[in-house]
Amino acid sequence: MEIINNGLEEIMSALVLVNPGTQKERIYFIREVVTSSSGAWFRTDLNLSRGTPTHVICRLNYGTEQRTIRIKFFGKVVRSEPGEGFAVAFEYNC
Repeated sequence: MEIINNGLEEIMSALVLVNPGTQKERIYFIREVVTSSSGAWFRTDLNLSRGTPTHVICRLNYGTEQRTIRIKFFGKVVRSEPGEGFAVAFEYNC
């Protein structure tokens, strides 16, 4: 998890769209997610190959009133540990 160890925030759950726009496209609901500014770690038994493209949709709470915002991240799987989970690095388009 060294890739995503700065500014970690626990999220209750996220939708992960794997291989978007292809015949291999799948949607997974992951309950345990830890995010940072550069990526996310998904605690799950799901084993994805390194380089697998993903779209991650989650809700984040912010502000003193704990407002909720829905966010969509684009990224690729950078690490997968069988039985433990996988990590996605977010891609930035500037």
